[in-house]
Amino acid sequence: MMKGKDGKFISSVGYYHKDLNEVWQSMKKRCYSKTAINYERYGGRGIEICSEWKDNVMNFYKWALNNGWKEGLQLDRIDNNKCYSPENCRFVTPKENANNRRSNFNVSYKGKTQSLKLWAEELNISYSAVHKRITRLGWNIIDALETPVRKHKIYKNSLRKDLI
Repeated sequence: MMKGKDGKFISSVGYYHKDLNEVWQSMKKRCYSKTAINYERYGGRGIEICSEWKDNVMNFYKWALNNGWKEGLQLDRIDNNKCYSPENCRFVTPKENANNRRSNFNVSYKGKTQSLKLWAEELNISYSAVHKRITRLGWNIIDALETPVRKHKIYKNSLRKDLI
C-alpha cells in the first residue's frame, strides 16, 4: 500500500479509507463471525450483508462517500430487522444510533413514536423519573410524561455547615 498525491492510502483496488474499512470490517464481523461479542444480535438472528457490499469493500466505500459518511458518524440500519444494504443503511450520529436500538423503550405519545429517552429530552423531564414512573410505579404514558417532576426541598439543617 502506498500514499497517493492527496495523502490518502491507495490499495490495489483503489483508495483505502482507514475509518471506512473499520466500519466495513466490523459490519462483516457482527454478521459472520460466531466469535464476535455481538454476533447473537446480528448474524445470530439472520442479519446479513447484501451481495453488493459483502465481498467488495470498494462498493461499500463508494456508497458511503456518496451517502453522507464523514468521520464521527456511525453506520445505522433503518429497520433493525433487515440486512445491511444501500436501501436500509444510513450514517447517523452516535446519539441517533443509540436511539435506534431494539432494546430501547419506545413510546407512542401524541401520535409520534420515539424512545423514552428522546421524549424525556424533548419534554425537559428527567429520564430516570419517567422510566421509574412507567416501569416500577405502573403509571400510564400520558401521566408519566405530563406530570411535572417534584423539586425536592433542601432543608437548611441537612446541608453541611461548610457549604452555607
